Amino acid sequence: MNRTSKCIYDLCKITLTLLTLFSTISVFGQAVNNTVSIYNTKGDTMYSDKSNAVVVVSDRSLRDHILITVNQGRIFSSDKQMYIVDSLKNGRVVVSAFMLEKGKKTLLAKKNYIVITSPEKIVYDRSGIEHGFNLSGYYKGDIPLSILKKTDRIGLTTGLELISAVVCITAGKEFSEPYFTKISSAIFPDYLLKILAKIQQGTLVVFDEINVKDRNGNIIALANQIGFKIIAD
Repeated sequence: MNRTSKCIYDLCKITLTLLTLFSTISVFGQAVNNTVSIYNTKGDTMYSDKSNAVVVVSDRSLRDHILITVNQGRIFSSDKQMYIVDSLKNGRVVVSAFMLEKGKKTLLAKKNYIVITSPEKIVYDRSGIEHGFNLSGYYKGDIPLSILKKTDRIGLTTGLELISAVVCITAGKEFSEPYFTKISSAIFPDYLLKILAKIQQGTLVVFDEINVKDRNGNIIALANQIGFKIIAD
């Protein structure tokens, strides 16, 4: 299990599982078991300048038959449990869950969220710094598996020091559920290196709640989550 698990994930998973057992929704006039619950880790708000994590709780047997959509931006997942929503515009976004069966698409759950610019983005823009966050020269997006396995630290602009960050690794063959941990140094601790050594192509590694310190001792929260998709060499 995680060295530093995010309690909020475990709590929401338990809560939404209980809701699944007792609630129903009406779809096209028919009562349908509410077997899917959508949970936004940021509450009722999403941010236009960030990647937003959404947890979809459902019975394991249903995951391959569920389609999750958004009415703006994009949504993607490697494990059909934790989804990333990004490329949003300020306003509202609707996340919907559909059951795909025999050529039919049936709505199971829907959540509406406000989309705004994050407070961190506003403060970060005022600071004027360039953080230079990277993994072995890769700043975000695709990173080859062999490069990731050789990476043992986060790179930053000279003069900046990593104070803290949350690391999330999506579920897959290696993990039955998304893995969360918190680090307090740019150098990866041994337990995280062991986890990174196990991940395979297609996994997403996301850094969130990133805080750095400049030469003057100012603590600055980076505006955006920074995500990497593991690809073949």
